[in-house]
Amino acid sequence: MLARSFPYSREQEDPLSLLTARVPVEYKKGALIYSQLRQPGHLHVVVRGRVMVTRGSPGRGVVIEVYGPNEFFGECALTDVHRLPEEAVALERTDIMRWTKSEVEELVLNRPQLAVALMQALARRTVDFGARLENCLGEKTGRRVLRSLIRFSERSAVRDASGAAYLPPLTHRLLSRYVGTTREIVTQHMNDFRRRGLLDYSRKGITLTARAFEVASAAPPSVV
Repeated sequence: MLARSFPYSREQEDPLSLLTARVPVEYKKGALIYSQLRQPGHLHVVVRGRVMVTRGSPGRGVVIEVYGPNEFFGECALTDVHRLPEEAVALERTDIMRWTKSEVEELVLNRPQLAVALMQALARRTVDFGARLENCLGEKTGRRVLRSLIRFSERSAVRDASGAAYLPPLTHRLLSRYVGTTREIVTQHMNDFRRRGLLDYSRKGITLTARAFEVASAAPPSVV
């Protein structure tokens, strides 16, 4: 069984706890894991590193999510639902475990709770993505950028005693595709956030100050 780095509630099954561990496949930074031409065909779990999943035109699609250790992706391979072309790229050196559709189906036969866990996880992702789309229409761009950084930090960052969070590097182009704007506008907001003491960033990563969390959660949209 796989280990989970964060807990699920009692009402939710943890899909990772129900999957049998596999030998990881290594991908170099920038490597294409799957695309429209190379159909996914697998359920993937990140062991180490980060993976960016996009939908739409290759190289210009919307960033659906950035997945890190102990998170799964490629679930569209388990359904027959038609979706926009999907692409997954390793953002850094990444190790991934993967299972074919038939292997997952066999596991489900032996562990029916796995099907429940996957459906619950997919439902949460659908609701979350819907909320992101709604925010794109109702929030100012700067607030979307800041809240996206906060969201990344809640899933993967380490916070110190002062309340600051340290994230792995995220390019402005990736952030622009995640929030639905241009790279130039993201750069403007990131520079503004740095001047206001909300964050600092370099090629090594992003540091969100405690003040950034206060602004993102308490300030009205017009403030950001």
